[in-house]
Amino acid sequence: MMLDNDRLDIVVNSVITGLGTLKKTGVRGITILNPPLEIHPVFHYLHKKNKALIPRLESVLKKMEKTGRIRKVQEKITETLKKRTFILE
Repeated sequence: MMLDNDRLDIVVNSVITGLGTLKKTGVRGITILNPPLEIHPVFHYLHKKNKALIPRLESVLKKMEKTGRIRKVQEKITETLKKRTFILE
């Protein structure tokens, strides 16, 4: 992998995806920038055969956003991955 062979100085990725990659590859000594360079919203996609699920899914996601549940889940996943990877803070 280019990162652990000292071929890259920086990788731009989402925190959760990046931590998952570090966990899978075992690369050590990575620093996560905080605050992030940029923040972008994430969009969910469904296959057209599941079109009927859109109203229900949209309702649940809006409720989760309003109550802060999405943020809590993201924080829990991030903290769990940080404990299982070898990153520098």
